[in-house]
Amino acid sequence: MRKRLTNRHLPACVYLKHGSYWYVKGNKWHKLSSDLSEALKLYADAITGPKGGMVELLEEAYDVITLDKSDNTVKQYMLSIDRLKKIFKEFAPDQVTQSHIAQLKNSMASTPNQCNRMLSVLRLAFNHALEHGLIHTNPCIGVMRHKEHKRDVYFSDENFNLIVGKTQHNILRISMQIQYLTGQRISDVLKIKLEDVLEQGLLFEQQKTGKKLMVRMTPELRHLVDETKYWNGQTYLMESGAGRPFSYGTVKDAFNRAKRDHGITGVCLNDVRAKSLTDAKRQGLDATLLAGHKNKAMTDRYIRLRELDIATGPQLSRLKTPN
Repeated sequence: MRKRLTNRHLPACVYLKHGSYWYVKGNKWHKLSSDLSEALKLYADAITGPKGGMVELLEEAYDVITLDKSDNTVKQYMLSIDRLKKIFKEFAPDQVTQSHIAQLKNSMASTPNQCNRMLSVLRLAFNHALEHGLIHTNPCIGVMRHKEHKRDVYFSDENFNLIVGKTQHNILRISMQIQYLTGQRISDVLKIKLEDVLEQGLLFEQQKTGKKLMVRMTPELRHLVDETKYWNGQTYLMESGAGRPFSYGTVKDAFNRAKRDHGITGVCLNDVRAKSLTDAKRQGLDATLLAGHKNKAMTDRYIRLRELDIATGPQLSRLKTPN
């Protein structure tokens, strides 16, 4: 920013022009006051947002917004809250209209999943404001969420074997194979504790749903579990040190590097679970039980786009008549 030559006592973005003080943001001039004290007060309100504004509401409603949410969802909601604080910094809750919410939705059409999380956060925050008499109506009501496109990518055997067989990252290799053999989310696989490794199988308490289940110990699974003993810590099956499991980010980065090294595109680490459930169903196994879903319909919605229906057409011979 260029140094001031005059009026150096004024804060950034505030200028004296024609006897009045102005706040300049985005090449737009906002008149504050002709009185310096009042101008500085209005300037402070402009950069921090109104007292009792959206920033405070989002902070006060944090417990309501994150109630009964999984750790992963809480992290995503926290990122949404940070973005929403910046977007609505200058608004009080009763100044936000349905039109503002619709504008936000339209501006984020290219990132529908992220936008829907932000809409969920706003809806919960405004419900909190409504219950405390800060607003009369929830401006999120009537604004439809974006339609989220389901992934239809099937992680091929060839690409799976290429990554697992060629990677130099032991944790990626082991975790991907355990994830495939158990059908669990990668976050749950990375948090397997030694106490969860039993002769009968691996115990899981799914972080997202709270569902508890055991996946039977097979010879392949036992081999992978035994392999970790050569470099394993004391608490987790796959431990990074100091009693901590490897983070999702560490494994994801290793996965992305392996993809780039082998020219693989279109798949993500979460597609391993979809591959596991799809292959289990094709092999006649209970994919719903493996997934920890409440019913078969949930499993079918999860894997149906990753399956290819094979139909049989009628026989042409039936149309031919003897001469």
